[in-house]
Amino acid sequence: MVFSADESEWPIVKLTIEGYFTPTDMREYFELADRLVGGDRRYAMVYDARNLKTPDAAFVRKQAQWTKANLEGMGRMNLGMAFVINNAMVRGFLRAVLYWQRLPVPHSVHDNLDSGLEWARERCELVKPPGAGA
Repeated sequence: MVFSADESEWPIVKLTIEGYFTPTDMREYFELADRLVGGDRRYAMVYDARNLKTPDAAFVRKQAQWTKANLEGMGRMNLGMAFVINNAMVRGFLRAVLYWQRLPVPHSVHDNLDSGLEWARERCELVKPPGAGA
């Protein structure tokens, strides 16, 4: 399986994506995305894409369509998105794409997982309601 989701550190959701998306992975990915933006608990997302192969056009198209259709839900529920990519050229490409295709949530691009997780934890701390404990 090239796609897995880890919610054990909620409100951090860590997606690990390796290799190429299969049709099953794509279905599971969008089911998770629908559940998260349609839920009642805010979260921060960490995309661990250090071993992702270039996605095919079908996935890119579906991701763009999903994002456009879910801008309101993302803005309401998602506290931030950290993209972890160890390839400098791919990181630069993603930054360029995110400049032109704005996301409705804060986001950052990292070269290592620890940095991405730390950024997501900070996002969760920033938006804690007054008086909320650890």
